[in-house]
Amino acid sequence: MVEDDKLDQKIEFVLKKRKKKDRDEIIKAKKMASRLRKRAKKKDKTRIKFVRAEKLVKSARREAADNVRLRAVIRNPRKIDEDTNNHKLILAIRLKSVEGVSARTRNMLRLLRLTNINRAVFLRATVPTLRMLKRVEPFVAYGYPTLKTVRDLIYKHGYGIVDGNTFPLTDNARIEECLGDKNIVCVEDIVHEIMEVGDSFQSVISFLRPVKLKRPADRWKVRGKQFVTKEEMGYCKEKINDIVERMC
Repeated sequence: MVEDDKLDQKIEFVLKKRKKKDRDEIIKAKKMASRLRKRAKKKDKTRIKFVRAEKLVKSARREAADNVRLRAVIRNPRKIDEDTNNHKLILAIRLKSVEGVSARTRNMLRLLRLTNINRAVFLRATVPTLRMLKRVEPFVAYGYPTLKTVRDLIYKHGYGIVDGNTFPLTDNARIEECLGDKNIVCVEDIVHEIMEVGDSFQSVISFLRPVKLKRPADRWKVRGKQFVTKEEMGYCKEKINDIVERMC
């Protein structure tokens, strides 16, 4: 019996030692892979990239044309539509790339939180916001969303941001934890606050991540074809709801 116990102890010791060795090898392999990835990234950064002169000229011409367009918009501001007096909420969607445009245009899109294509944000309908949207009209569509559109965007694509981490709006307890001091305790409260543009509108918008929309497949049958018609770019009023319906 004593010999059997000693044998069992030896077997257990050997198995534990083998398991520890396997675990150490896995950790070592992961560290080596991480080190190789970092080395490859560092090598890519130091590598000289070749850029064709034609591409540089095209980019410079685009930037110059965009600067001319911006100066024309600032010099001759179009009259803001009277419909804005009857609407408090604007929905803006980024639809086109800004490759080669001026830094001022990119900065305005960043201020509007439209840093990527197919992103949508809710904005308060104020004169400064509308003027900024006028200046980036070639790249965005904006208009007045209905309650159905706001509800679809929040319920289907809504994500919150806390400390840089995103999470879907599926847990009302977490929403209450983040926005409870604003009397917002569930998803429907978020929809109501956005639609009514209440006192806590800015807090709710800061809490939400810009909405990621899908690319409308029916408008990109040809590779490289832009999602653009004159009616669907820039200030499209209530037609923004049709665009969102195709991209949800």
